[in-house]
Amino acid sequence: MIGNIDILVKELSKLPKEVGWVEFKHNNCEPTMVGEDISALANSATLNDRDYAYMIWGIDDKTHEIIGTKVRLQMEKKGGQELENWLCLS
Repeated sequence: MIGNIDILVKELSKLPKEVGWVEFKHNNCEPTMVGEDISALANSATLNDRDYAYMIWGIDDKTHEIIGTKVRLQMEKKGGQELENWLCLS
């Protein structure tokens, strides 16, 4: 599975620019921004007849260079609540 993710990330990073259904982040993991971006990505994927949308950390959003990230989504919290749970309830 990891090999497939690596290939997907490399292919998406080759896009000439971010598109509505692909968003690149470096270290920004502000919970409200993540929630808003997920909603926008999902809407854009639907409008563009895509099965999936992607928010990928560790890619520079201007150069699309793979640069890594310090974000660990499983450890992020919003108001003491795990980010994933907070997003599901928001």
